Amino acid sequence: MRLAALLPAVAMGAAFLSFLLINGARGRASDSQARPRQDETEVAKPIEVTVETVSCETMNQPIRVTGTLKSNEVVAISTKATGLVKRVHVNEGDRVRRGQLLVEIDDGELTAQRDRTLAAVHAAEARLAQASTVRGIRNTAAETDYRRAEQALVAARTRFSQAKALAKIADTEVDTRVASAQAALQAARERLKVLQDGARRQERASAELAVKRAQVQVNHAKAILDRREQLRREGAIAQEEVDNARQNHEVALAELNTAKQQLDLVVEGPRTEEIRVAEEAVRQAEAALEDAEANRARRQISNEDVEAAEAQVRQAEAALDAARAALAQRQVNEDEIRTARAAVNQARADVRYYNQLISQTRVHSPVNGVVSQRQTHVGESVSQTKSQLMTLVASDALYFEATAPENSLPYLREGQHARITLDALPGKTLPGTLREVIPVAEGNTRAVRLRISIPRPKATTVVVGGFARAVLAGESRAAVLSISRAALVSDEGQTAVFLYQGGRAEWRPVRLGGTTGERLEVLEGLQEGDPVIVAGAEQLTDGQPVTLKTGRSR
Repeated sequence: MRLAALLPAVAMGAAFLSFLLINGARGRASDSQARPRQDETEVAKPIEVTVETVSCETMNQPIRVTGTLKSNEVVAISTKATGLVKRVHVNEGDRVRRGQLLVEIDDGELTAQRDRTLAAVHAAEARLAQASTVRGIRNTAAETDYRRAEQALVAARTRFSQAKALAKIADTEVDTRVASAQAALQAARERLKVLQDGARRQERASAELAVKRAQVQVNHAKAILDRREQLRREGAIAQEEVDNARQNHEVALAELNTAKQQLDLVVEGPRTEEIRVAEEAVRQAEAALEDAEANRARRQISNEDVEAAEAQVRQAEAALDAARAALAQRQVNEDEIRTARAAVNQARADVRYYNQLISQTRVHSPVNGVVSQRQTHVGESVSQTKSQLMTLVASDALYFEATAPENSLPYLREGQHARITLDALPGKTLPGTLREVIPVAEGNTRAVRLRISIPRPKATTVVVGGFARAVLAGESRAAVLSISRAALVSDEGQTAVFLYQGGRAEWRPVRLGGTTGERLEVLEGLQEGDPVIVAGAEQLTDGQPVTLKTGRSR
């Protein structure tokens, strides 16, 4: 009974021991293969699989980087206009278009200042026009006065020359007339005395001498008349002087006739009639002497005429000097014109300046972008010391800044293409171009900075500062073992593949390298030509029977 009672317990112990032994063996197999093996005694239906062989090929090692979207252009919006802010049309975070109105500033004071400068322009233009007109009038008058002064000086000098010439002639004539008159009077008296006393031999000689003297006077008067007529033809003397000379010539002729008649009387003897004639001749000679002496008195007046003519010359010279000075004054007038023109230009420049300031009271966005900071509000004052209104980040010049391991530096080059994905655009890839590599490792990361230019995405959800990823082509290597990504399986974090081995699936751990698209680099665990299951592997266990799909193995 006791033995019978112990038999069930022994049987149970033996069964438990067998279970432990079997599971221990399976545990060791799992440790060596990290995958349960199909029990050989278990009958399982083969699974259809597709196989490809491990191959050697050339692979590009991609470089994967992460980073942030940034902008090439951060624009500080400011204005030169001053005044109170009237309206602000955007807030922080708003997207703006190029040319969009951002801020309006009250332009009332600037408009008033512009209007004042416009009035200054009109006043300056009026002064310039007046100065130009006065210059024209003054210049014309000065030139006319100068020409007149020149002509007056020429005329005064001519008159002075004529007066001097006449004075010289008058001196000779007056003396000659007085002498002739005295001689004639003396002769007339002697003639009368001879007639009264009777003719003598000496009287006859005297009468003959008187005729000779009278002839000399006639010749002299004729010479003076000829000279006066010549001067008259030249315009140097008046007609009155010619008439006087002709009268003197006629007087001399008359005296000559008288002398001849007297000679005849002396020769014939005196008669009563002759005595009366002689007495008349004495009276005429006395009258002629008085006239000659009167002409000598008038000679003083002729000298005064010369002095007056000389004074007129000096006056004409002074007038010419004054006219010449007036012409020189034109330079002063030109300076006035230049000053007036400069005032006009300055006033017009002031108008343009205020117009520019008025145009800047309406502030527009110069770029497409986002308002990152708003630094002004309605009612605030904008001045030269506080002119910044807001800050924009341009969205037309986005770039992606990332860091890459320093060992990837040899495989990076400007112009290299990149594929960029943005968290703001899930499922979409943007093309990019490596624009700049900054070959300076940063801090403990030993990473280099990259700047990749990207096109402006149309999506409005893309913001500067957003997170992004990029993939760039890296090292190109030949004879690299590779498998399809579809062959890869994972069990408890361990990467492996299934090989096709004699109708069964063999679980094989592998160590992978880089990836190129759907191809994976194999560093350890496989050899070239190994058959790797690429379809159906997700259902397999180690040692499970498999069968190849017809026409699908590669």
